[in-house]
Amino acid sequence: MQLEQLEIGIIEDDPIMGDSLAQRLELEGHRIDWWRTGSDAINSPAMLDKQIIICDIRLPDITGEAVFRLAGKRGIAIPFIFITGFGDIDQAVRLMRRGACDYITKPFDLDLLIEKVSQHAERQKRTGDHIPILGISEVMKALEIELRKYAKSSLPLVLSGEVGVGKEKAARFLHANMSTGSAPFMHFSCRLVPSELHEQELFGEKDDYKGFPGGYVSRTRNGTLYIEDIELLSPESQSRLLSMLDAKSFPRESERHSNLFEGRVIAASRIPMNELQSNPQLDDNLFFQLGVLKSDIPPLRSRSEDIPWLLFNILAELNSLGDSTCSKISAQAEEVAISYDWPGNILEMRNRVQRALALAGTDELTVTDLFPDQAHSQSDQFPSLAQVREDAERRQIRRALVRSEGHMIEAAKLLGVSRTTLWDKMGRLGIASE
Repeated sequence: MQLEQLEIGIIEDDPIMGDSLAQRLELEGHRIDWWRTGSDAINSPAMLDKQIIICDIRLPDITGEAVFRLAGKRGIAIPFIFITGFGDIDQAVRLMRRGACDYITKPFDLDLLIEKVSQHAERQKRTGDHIPILGISEVMKALEIELRKYAKSSLPLVLSGEVGVGKEKAARFLHANMSTGSAPFMHFSCRLVPSELHEQELFGEKDDYKGFPGGYVSRTRNGTLYIEDIELLSPESQSRLLSMLDAKSFPRESERHSNLFEGRVIAASRIPMNELQSNPQLDDNLFFQLGVLKSDIPPLRSRSEDIPWLLFNILAELNSLGDSTCSKISAQAEEVAISYDWPGNILEMRNRVQRALALAGTDELTVTDLFPDQAHSQSDQFPSLAQVREDAERRQIRRALVRSEGHMIEAAKLLGVSRTTLWDKMGRLGIASE
């Protein structure tokens, strides 16, 4: 089957390999740019137009990993397929954890590469060629698709998820995808604002005309009103919010007529959705009005594929804001991060990376930098053979799941076990199946 023409970039210093790749891909009908060094690729304006990059991990000037990292820092979020030797497979797996889409091991058949290019082109077509914003795990990709569908309407939404899991980021993602994405995004925290001021802050008050800019509701206009920790909203404010959602308008004490509300309300809670409905602090009717649409954001520990990707992106973001020269995370630190429980989720991860950047003495973050508490406790303990074996199995299963993009049958084949055995081991080792 002939696919539509793609813009493909090749980063390969070997003239024979590069020429073979370019000729074959051009025969398939694709437009090709071929760079001999990583620096040439990064500095080329043409790289911005590429739909897929095929990159050798070993280059004469910088590594393929450095190209991928620099591309990410410059906002070039293009799928990378890495060409790797057998000894570089661990590095390729790390890159896939950080968002690279695939790798192929030398020597390889060009037909296999063409097949991989076709697969990723089809995947881009199915997902609308969107760059991952919330995560690369299947569950977060599904959430992005769900939120894009929600963006077509202005119906209220309830988001639930643990502390630091990314509820506000999901709300802002939804807002940005709405036709009114340029309108205000108003964030009201029920936890930070004293309850006796909730009603005044949200709906305004009788002294508005003296210079008070109006409440959060009126300032939302046709944008999004994001209410954090909705169950903590004062009873009076809950009643007025319910009336506003019913009537699509809100009265203010300073005015005799009601004001039309044309925005969208997104309510968030750290309480699980099934418990929020029966929470005594939240009015039942308000929950049902707000919960026309609902989305749960899973904790970080249940989507380990996102952990290296998030670490990589947070590190790149913080580096772009400051003058840190630390741009890498050690393989051991990644492994510890994947096995860590992350009780504070993404918020905790961001804090750990910030602290590590402030104290790190090299250009690479280590286990000691990111997990000083854990590094100290581990130094006093000698793990048993059973613990070492379990840790090794856990790492290898997670690698297989990343390599197979979460497909259980393919992961089982990679590991040389039956699907039932893989399920049993995942359950025993506490690995989520998402």
